[in-house]
Amino acid sequence: MNHFKLIVLIWSFCTAVMALSPIASDTLVVYDSSVLEFGEFSSLVDHLNGEFSRVDIVDLNDKASEIQLFYNQKRIYQNLFVFPISGQSSQGDLNALKLIEFVNEGGDIISITNQVGSNSEIVAFNTELGIYPSPKNYKLIDHFNGVNEQHDEIRLSLEEAVVPNSIVAFNKAIVYSGAASLLSNNEYLIPLLKAPKTSFAYDINEGVVNEQSTWTSGDQGFLVVAFQGLNNARSLWLGSTLFFDNEHFDQSAKDLVDWTFQSRNLLKSTFAKHYLTDAPESTEEYKVKDEVSYEIGLSEWNGKEWVPFKANDVQLELIMLDPYYRITLEQVKTEDESVQVYTSGPFKLPDQHGMFAFSTKYFRPGYTFIEEEDIVPVRHLANDEYPRSWEITNSWVYVASAGAVVIAWIIFVIFFLYSTEDATEIKKNI
Repeated sequence: MNHFKLIVLIWSFCTAVMALSPIASDTLVVYDSSVLEFGEFSSLVDHLNGEFSRVDIVDLNDKASEIQLFYNQKRIYQNLFVFPISGQSSQGDLNALKLIEFVNEGGDIISITNQVGSNSEIVAFNTELGIYPSPKNYKLIDHFNGVNEQHDEIRLSLEEAVVPNSIVAFNKAIVYSGAASLLSNNEYLIPLLKAPKTSFAYDINEGVVNEQSTWTSGDQGFLVVAFQGLNNARSLWLGSTLFFDNEHFDQSAKDLVDWTFQSRNLLKSTFAKHYLTDAPESTEEYKVKDEVSYEIGLSEWNGKEWVPFKANDVQLELIMLDPYYRITLEQVKTEDESVQVYTSGPFKLPDQHGMFAFSTKYFRPGYTFIEEEDIVPVRHLANDEYPRSWEITNSWVYVASAGAVVIAWIIFVIFFLYSTEDATEIKKNI
């Protein structure tokens, strides 16, 4: 009986582990107890413990704790969650340079700054990404959509606030209280929520709205912004902690966490291959005008397992300096239930020899960037591979002309040899 219980326990543990994110998911949560009461975020902690393998929580006011993101120049954590922090100094590895290194090494970060906690190192890190959070004491105000006397708790209209094609679905009204940010033109930024047109962020301590005290005005301000680098590291900035407290922690907030920490919209390429259509197993080099086919398999993580990723905009580019072909791939049914196979169908290589790249780049906002490229030589025809002259219809006139000249010459020779009178007979006649 004890053996049976042990087997059930091991099976339950393996099932739980299999459901975790496929990305190594040790998580560090950093907060400042002088800014917020962390007990109000127990629902978030429960979600993190359920989704990710290990969660460490550090209070910056605990002098015995030290923020360490790297050990022997290697990341200790995959995920970092930073709540608003007071003060302007860095805490251990919690500085802009280390955070940038953390992202460059593939780590994922959620950071929150607001009017109470706007640490300069966290602000500097977000500035490197092209996100410019408002400084400390700056708060978003809306005299038309405010729900309290100070008008700093703003009811957002989903139709106006949610950016189209958002990676997260906001399905219920949002009451927002916090900061706003400006954005650069960085193409890897993904705005999720923007400020109302009637709002503005200004220094509440100054109390006067003017050019110097205003940070954002109207919908140029953004409230939630995501970022995904070319190495697929993700970062999320928010101007309010209300998304994650126990009262407001809903499915949208879970989706924000899961997306940033690589449990949502995660894609992978299982294979990519190209081959001669008539001889798929051939290892011969391609030559100009060969008929080839291309296939690639894509999968998506659904939170529990890999499933086929279906899309109608996956393309193949055949490139030598510039694309010669750009082909939209078609879905193909396969027996493997974890992958969706896309194929180009047969197509002919161009009449140009050189180094060609079979390239598939699937860069869609919010999804893992897929990049598959294989560079192969395409040779010219060998001497014995060119078509013979009689196989080229345009040459028939010239071949016929040459044949006619040869035949005419033979006839001339025959007539010359056998039509001339004997020289002795000519002399007698004289």
